[in-house]
Amino acid sequence: MKIVICGGGVVGCSLAYFLTHSSAFGEADEVIIIEETDVAAAASGKAGGFLAADWCQGEDVDELCRLSFRLHQELASKLDGEKAYDYRRVDTISCLVSTKANAKHTRNNDNVVPAWIIAPVVKTDSIGSTATNAQVHPRKFTQTMLDQAVATGKARLLRGAVQGVLDAPTRGVVVDGETISADAIVLAMGPWTFPALTKWVQYPSIAPRQTHKIHSVVLRTEATPSIDPVVIFGDIKETNGDVEIVPRPDGSIYACGPRATEPLPANASLVQPKTSHISKLVADVGVFGQSSFDENAIEAAQACYLPATKDNIPIIGRVRDGLYVAAGHGCWGILNAPGTALAMSEVILTGAASSVDLAPFSPRRHTAYG
Repeated sequence: MKIVICGGGVVGCSLAYFLTHSSAFGEADEVIIIEETDVAAAASGKAGGFLAADWCQGEDVDELCRLSFRLHQELASKLDGEKAYDYRRVDTISCLVSTKANAKHTRNNDNVVPAWIIAPVVKTDSIGSTATNAQVHPRKFTQTMLDQAVATGKARLLRGAVQGVLDAPTRGVVVDGETISADAIVLAMGPWTFPALTKWVQYPSIAPRQTHKIHSVVLRTEATPSIDPVVIFGDIKETNGDVEIVPRPDGSIYACGPRATEPLPANASLVQPKTSHISKLVADVGVFGQSSFDENAIEAAQACYLPATKDNIPIIGRVRDGLYVAAGHGCWGILNAPGTALAMSEVILTGAASSVDLAPFSPRRHTAYG
């Protein structure tokens, strides 16, 4: 069986890993991952990498999240994730701070506030612990999944732009004008999956009404190596400065916050951050650390598009014979990549997923297509 995966992000690379490491994957089987720009060029390389096992209770993705969290733990143990891609367990807090020195103090848990936060804390709560929260460096994790797949000798990466899919007379994909035959095709291109489905196979549009372009920064100062492994979902009372702060083991801090509504460009290489959004984000982080972080601390300023469907539920499964899709994970793409990939490998190789129920994510929920 020849399997072509369109998209070199975390879902596509994880799928390549689980396919090539499956006992059902034959000696003659092969995987080709097609990527137009770079591996983990979009959200897979620019996300925070925060993992939570139980933050989606009562939602369709709950079972998938719990499976994926366990798989992350197993992969980290097997692949030395702590060294290879900065896997570690973390605590998580919500934290409301003020820009005013005389702000009213209603701290609920003083002991959970990291020492680097020296702004007046109005309110804080513990919202997660090392029991169910963890983190990875998303780009490093994605690259590791790809490297492990390629190392089997059964997978390879092909650079090129996918321009269409074919079903007859020969099933395959069109890449830079050339046809590559395939027994199974998987579309795992993040937010670019949805227009591709509509254009190539006349699938109804499932893109959200508005695209969300997420801005983020990686900051580093001399003080960052000592920052505690505590993920912060923060807010600034006076400005509604909503910011997620993820300290990393390498001595940097990842932070994301501002969103912009802009049309999705043709590919990930064309996504550029807005200077005003980056400046606000850095300033907001600086409030927490009382200006210990400023624009001189910027190691990376970036943006990516949230890969979400119009109903905010991933689309995972068979579209038609030989054509599959795995996309639309929203802000939980890094978390849910392993579970999605394992389940999709089962569908492709054995005909059905046994590790998790994919019914809530069926492509057929939007239409009788296929």
